[in-house]
Amino acid sequence: MKFLGWLYDLSLSAWIRESDWGHPIMLCFHAIGMAMVVGVVTTLAIRVALDWPKGLTVESFTGLLRLARWGFLINLASGVVLFVANAPSLTLNFTFQLKIVLIIAGGIAVWALWRMLIGTPEKPAPQTGVFTPQAKLLSWLILLFWLGAIVSGRYIAYTLQKVFV
Repeated sequence: MKFLGWLYDLSLSAWIRESDWGHPIMLCFHAIGMAMVVGVVTTLAIRVALDWPKGLTVESFTGLLRLARWGFLINLASGVVLFVANAPSLTLNFTFQLKIVLIIAGGIAVWALWRMLIGTPEKPAPQTGVFTPQAKLLSWLILLFWLGAIVSGRYIAYTLQKVFV
């Protein structure tokens, strides 16, 4: 708890909590990163889960997933800054904990789906254009995980109790 108190006392944390612009600026970066990640991941998951649109190939997502990685890095950086501003409270907040678990699950599921669809450089997956039931199920889970992460992330503002260390 001492480390969380130290984070809470940082001047950056105070700026995020107390200034008129700190929190909104970080939330803007967080929203931009989220749009990049969730936009690409949702499109991929819908392509596999619903097999739509047919003209969009799995290979076309290679570059888009690089964009999603950049979005994730933006989200990670802005999320860390938002976290340090309220570290003691967020650490104890179930909604925040749920969000983190859902993000991890969503990331692992996207990685697993991509491996299932593309394979590895040593052993590429056959490109038949037909998605397995496992890939479709994983796609639905991806949609559920990322939607849950967004909803729980938004809900944090309503469940956060201020804890002063």
